[in-house]
Amino acid sequence: MKSTRLGSFAELQSRIHIDFTFDPKLVMSNLSPDHTSPPVRVVTLKGGGDTHWSGMEPNQRIFDYLRQLDWPPSSAYEKPES
Repeated sequence: MKSTRLGSFAELQSRIHIDFTFDPKLVMSNLSPDHTSPPVRVVTLKGGGDTHWSGMEPNQRIFDYLRQLDWPPSSAYEKPES
């Protein structure tokens, strides 16, 4: 397994949890445009801490990215009408 200055990928997997049930369309469509902080925590440390590099909090980065999109997105989520 490849190791980096941060440790191996397996070590990273053992320390974080990612909520893959997160539905960005549902969350983002219910927020006001002036909302600036992540309404949910999608990425968490398994130990319960809140440690991250300055400016690199993963939930804020995900939220900032989603805010840049046009909500609701022109939908990969919507099923075609039959």
